[in-house]
Amino acid sequence: MNRVSGRSLLIAFSCIVLFPLLARAQGTIAGQARDESGGVLPGVTVEASSPALIERVRNVVTDDQGRYRLIDLRPGKYKVTFALAGFSTFVREDIDVSASFVATVNADLKVATLEETVTVSGQTPVVDVQQASKTLTLTRDLIDALPSTRNVMSVGAFMPGLRQTIPDVGGSRYMEQTQMFGHGASARNTTFAIDGLMMNANKADGATQNYYNDQLNAEITITTSALPAEIQAGGAYVNNIPKDGGNTVNASVFLGYTNGNWQSDNVTDELRAKGLSAANSIEHIQNFTGVMGGPIRKDKLWILLGGGHTSTNERAANAPLTVTLPDGTQWDTVIDQYVRSLLGRATFQVTPKNKISVFHQRNWKQKGKDFSSGTDPYFSSSTRPPLHSNYNMGLAKWSAAMSNRMLIEVGFAENAIANSITNQPWTMYEKYLPSGAINPQWLANTGKTDTQLNKNSNCLLPDGCTTWGVSPANNRSQPGRQIVQGITSYVTGTHSFKTGVTWSFGTRYENSFRIGDLVQNYVGGVPSTVTVYTTPNQVQDNTPYDLAFFFQDTISLGRFTINPGVRLEYFSTYGKEMLQPEGRFHPPVTNPKEAGITFKNDVAPRFSMGYDVFGDGKTALKASASKYYAPFTGEWGRRYTSSVLSSESRNWFDADLIPGTSTRSGVSLATNGDGIAQDNEIGPSANPNFGKGVDRTHDPDFQKFYNWEYTASIQRQIVPGMSVNFGYFRRTYGDLAKEDRTLITLTDYSSFQTKMPADISRDAEVAAVLDPNEILTVYNLNSAKRSSYGVQLLDTNTNEDKAIYNGLEAGVQARLPNRIVLSGSWTADHMVQKTCDTNDDPNGTSTANLFGNGSNVAVGGRFCDQTQFDVPWMHEFKLLGSVPLPYGVGFATSIQAYPGLERTIIWTPPASLFPGGRTNSETVILTKPGQLHYPRYSQVDINFKKTFRRGSHNFTGQFDLFNVMNSSGVLTQQNNVGTSLGQPLTILQGRLPRVALQVQW
Repeated sequence: MNRVSGRSLLIAFSCIVLFPLLARAQGTIAGQARDESGGVLPGVTVEASSPALIERVRNVVTDDQGRYRLIDLRPGKYKVTFALAGFSTFVREDIDVSASFVATVNADLKVATLEETVTVSGQTPVVDVQQASKTLTLTRDLIDALPSTRNVMSVGAFMPGLRQTIPDVGGSRYMEQTQMFGHGASARNTTFAIDGLMMNANKADGATQNYYNDQLNAEITITTSALPAEIQAGGAYVNNIPKDGGNTVNASVFLGYTNGNWQSDNVTDELRAKGLSAANSIEHIQNFTGVMGGPIRKDKLWILLGGGHTSTNERAANAPLTVTLPDGTQWDTVIDQYVRSLLGRATFQVTPKNKISVFHQRNWKQKGKDFSSGTDPYFSSSTRPPLHSNYNMGLAKWSAAMSNRMLIEVGFAENAIANSITNQPWTMYEKYLPSGAINPQWLANTGKTDTQLNKNSNCLLPDGCTTWGVSPANNRSQPGRQIVQGITSYVTGTHSFKTGVTWSFGTRYENSFRIGDLVQNYVGGVPSTVTVYTTPNQVQDNTPYDLAFFFQDTISLGRFTINPGVRLEYFSTYGKEMLQPEGRFHPPVTNPKEAGITFKNDVAPRFSMGYDVFGDGKTALKASASKYYAPFTGEWGRRYTSSVLSSESRNWFDADLIPGTSTRSGVSLATNGDGIAQDNEIGPSANPNFGKGVDRTHDPDFQKFYNWEYTASIQRQIVPGMSVNFGYFRRTYGDLAKEDRTLITLTDYSSFQTKMPADISRDAEVAAVLDPNEILTVYNLNSAKRSSYGVQLLDTNTNEDKAIYNGLEAGVQARLPNRIVLSGSWTADHMVQKTCDTNDDPNGTSTANLFGNGSNVAVGGRFCDQTQFDVPWMHEFKLLGSVPLPYGVGFATSIQAYPGLERTIIWTPPASLFPGGRTNSETVILTKPGQLHYPRYSQVDINFKKTFRRGSHNFTGQFDLFNVMNSSGVLTQQNNVGTSLGQPLTILQGRLPRVALQVQW
């Protein structure tokens, strides 16, 4: 296993100091100075001043082309002054600068015989003619004005082309964060940053996020497409720009509250007929946050302190208000939870050219119980104690203006999470009795699942459970990630060159155990399989380096601005072998070793361009071509070590079996049919090395998979403050990862035919698209190959499989006089994936697609090539608006209309259908790609607010109404064939009012 030596670390640290990475936290003002005849004016002093700058003023001098560029500007209002001896001074006022936007401000200087100043107050530019990136800026005023959940994780709902994995109605998803995807990139490709420093956790390839106090932010920018070389992943880039404190004492407090009794019932007769008796809903939503900032020393040291309490207590769909416990008492089923936080930030102007900022936030998370629809709320719910579930993030940043052309920034960020998810304390069964024998309760109370609702004496839900027994969740996870990055930029008006490096490293430790070391699985109440685990288990993965060097240039050539760049990536991770105690299905592991994977020399070119069509900064043609490699974390290292938590499916029929087989012995035992998976009832492993080691390797030439993104767009300012745009987006994936079971081929399966299951008729939508007379072909692995199924796994790349996204988008954005803000968009998406290059299972296995839109793709089988089917385009519409009304009342709305996600109907043929006996439990995908979808749904949110001023304090009363139309769009549904097929599991939250008070001074 490759390690990072002390010398390597020294070299990397030297690179960080000498070639740091650009942090895209700040805005830019750029343009050209000319005389009355249109001739360029070199040597003009351009000064930008704003209260947002702790140093108050930033200045540069125009180059030989009369061009200038002011970078690293904090968001806020700026005054730009142009001065040159012999010419009148030219001033542009009220320029709104936001992060990740280049505001073009040109000046025409007149020859002056007397000293004079020409002051112009005009609209802030709305067209970025230099960058192809698509960016939405949510200023603090706009966040406060819109009917927002004030959940940083769900702000993507306002961005054209982005969508949430689960809609966050009124803040209902704050406790279990929603994620965002769009333009063909999944949530794992989303980057969250604070002040330009990445904050993604070292877990789930970075998809796991932290919790953010909304009051911290001065603004939020969301960028999709054409990301420059300093950013790794190619999905949404969400940058939280924090407040600094300021030269005057100021504070902001938000108090928002929703009572569950105010929520409307949106369960329709149609949904009740499908089996939804009670919708998922909230008990209350509390959002109390605040920050206070000010100077310790004016123009020298600013400080910001804050905290918050957010609680979203929920009720699961189809769960009664209370359940009756075995002792006859009534028990409340509310899912009680909160997140509490404290934060601090300081900004210190050490010298006129050196600034340091530091930030830290600590979050505590509590969940008294956690379960979903169909889960027994008492025995099967998990819990998260706040003292063992905390989330930390912080950063430190130093910036130095070496000259008016050279800027250096160096930063350090950390995201450290400690999270415990355990059984309820009343279900903690010890494995052994005092005598040393196995505790019968430890065996009897294992977790249990069914593909449909199962009514039994151990399920406390009146309609039956799909999950019961003791929760299998007992996990302690501690992912930690540190990031060092910086910037060296050399800027002239015509040319801006940046070069840098970013170094991310970290560890993740996990331990887990399960009662019974297995989960019992039923199909329609009939015992089918058990999923066995190598628990108890502890594992640690180390990522010594996720290292990248980048080079990015910006060149102005007349009306053209080209942005060539390249990123060089190096990644290494390994799983550290941990000594494992003996489990039910594995011996103790006593031979520590390390294994992992290293990727190097991954070259990711980035190129974009902008063309100022008429030279007035009002019409821009833009295009880009960018390559992004998949972001990886330690999961890719631990999969090659013996200590990784492993699981596999084994046959179980709740009857005695002939040893070493899945054949019933016929012997009548008292334990047969008792609902407990005894050792003599569990079929053999598919892997003779299960629990002894991981028989998994990777191809020596195995590479990260990547995607190419191509964009082309046009943007036009039609009136001051308003622009329209139209764009085309394409994303193609290559070098996709493939898991090859090297000892299994398609010829190792035999087939038989059977009828379409009759239960498809239980769902009218399913029955309408499937032929009840169709004869299905099902494949069964030859029993002689059973012992070869789980061994010699090889990770490699495939050039045959592919994934392709095409998208169209049109929109309008406006910031009009009288504080009117409008934004509207239409997005059309088309996504197909081919995953046929596999010899794993000719039945085809269902897994999530690469696009992250909640739809599944078939790996192998008859539906593996979606390009051969009629997959429709999906259309999305959004409208945002904030308008002042008479008497000082403000009104705002957000309207979102989405297509329903694809439904994939899965059938698990019972063991009795397999001639000669079933080798493995198999699933069959019944629906063609693009054949069946959830219905479209819309969400309309509005708010009204009124501000009262008392002295230096502003009091804003606010009333929000989320899901005004009380839409009940189905979000998830039972898609496994059986008696519960078609039952809605979750729907859009019903109409939610919120009352709020915001105090500012």
